[in-house]
Amino acid sequence: MSTPSVPGAPAGANAQAEPRSLFLVALPRSLSTLVHDLCAYALDLRSPSWARGGEILNGDQLVLQPESTEGTSRKFNLADERIIQQRIRAFLSDVVQPHGRLYRDVVQPFAVTRWLKENPMPTLWVRRPLADIAFSLSRQQLSFPARAGGGEGDELDQVLRGLVRARKALGTLGAEEIEFDHLVRDEEELRTALGRLYPDHQLPPLRYRNADFRRLTEVVLGHRVSREWLEIQERALRAEDAVAAEGS
Repeated sequence: MSTPSVPGAPAGANAQAEPRSLFLVALPRSLSTLVHDLCAYALDLRSPSWARGGEILNGDQLVLQPESTEGTSRKFNLADERIIQQRIRAFLSDVVQPHGRLYRDVVQPFAVTRWLKENPMPTLWVRRPLADIAFSLSRQQLSFPARAGGGEGDELDQVLRGLVRARKALGTLGAEEIEFDHLVRDEEELRTALGRLYPDHQLPPLRYRNADFRRLTEVVLGHRVSREWLEIQERALRAEDAVAAEGS
């Protein structure tokens, strides 16, 4: 789902001391770009200029990455890939600043989960239904969550299992959560969630549900009655059962 720009957002909504940095986590295609921009505005936080949209772990979003190689960076590295995981966490420890910054991740849920547990900071999790995500990824011909799928079944099965495992990992963070469906229907949901994370911060109104956004939302939610989406939803439920059985 593409994201509209934040209308009328000034360079900073607050003239207060720098708040603690915020880490935004989500699975891909969860409207996290819009949420990132809204959080930056509401809290007057800055993302690193060298990573688009705060995605410091997505090589495709780094300014040094050639456009010709976009889509080739590491994603969904598994928790048992010890050396890679150690290097990702070391990178986070070197880069993440404690105040005034905004970071986002949608491609390394297992590494980010462990690092955030070891280095607690305000964390916001945007949760979108897995069938929505898999449907959107399929339309974009993206399948990188399959790296965590375990190699069983076809590509869609592996994508779904990878997403289930990633969601399970993120669920152990104890992050402030906001549901995708609530986000697209009510502008106050995000402001309320940020208020719980930053109770001493004066938050401005967040306005993004303009006519174009509402029309786009109707199209996106309308996919849920299509045969393709319903089939993906059925397979997502099976993937959830399969992953749950692994821990039983």
